[in-house]
Amino acid sequence: MYGSEHMFVYGELTSGGVVGTVRGHPDPPGPPALGVLAERARPTSTSRTRVLVVHDPLAPCLPDGGLRRGSVVRCSGEGSLSLALALIGRISGTGSWCGLVGVGDVGALAMVGYGVDLDRLAVIHAPPVPWTQVVGMLLDGMDVVVANSSGRPRPAAARQLVARARHRHAVLVVVGTSPAWPAPADVHLRVTDGRWQGLGRGFGSLQARRVSVVVQGHGSGARPVERELWLPDAAGRVAPA
Repeated sequence: MYGSEHMFVYGELTSGGVVGTVRGHPDPPGPPALGVLAERARPTSTSRTRVLVVHDPLAPCLPDGGLRRGSVVRCSGEGSLSLALALIGRISGTGSWCGLVGVGDVGALAMVGYGVDLDRLAVIHAPPVPWTQVVGMLLDGMDVVVANSSGRPRPAAARQLVARARHRHAVLVVVGTSPAWPAPADVHLRVTDGRWQGLGRGFGSLQARRVSVVVQGHGSGARPVERELWLPDAAGRVAPA
């Protein structure tokens, strides 16, 4: 298990089992503790840099060449969580705070491979309060929040999160394999045609996955564009295919 004394965790981080509360706060991570967490992150999220820089292979997938503050990005399809982790890798590596909400079992080594700085990461696996409330609180203090939308939030609640991200100059990245996000997204990245390599006939191990990413946005980005990526490559990183 790869760990960090500064990573904030609630619930299991890996199948090996790390269970804890928001570190540095004695109570279970309900609204008060989550508020403390967002407050700790707030100084880094006051930057007025309009676009948060992503890894070079992902820049062509985004209309602004990065994650624009105040926007909502939807990642769907098998491999959508891997894509979301790759999106935040360089961002957290340059000092921005990021949060993961309800994304299930995520391996820390996989996150590190994509460049995620665990010292700038909050992981909330089992939200102690309504999902939308947790996401909203993290948007108040973090630069990027990745949230699993499989809980099917109500349209009104989803629209409130969109408005909150814009107001706080944060980025909301919604992941999920089903069409469960009922609000508009500025960019939709759909992962398709994933093909793992490394397995032979009864031998070998999974080493790399080649995927197609269909990109669709608004305005000039309304026409779908398809990109080929390694997600991950043999070294665990995102790379052009």
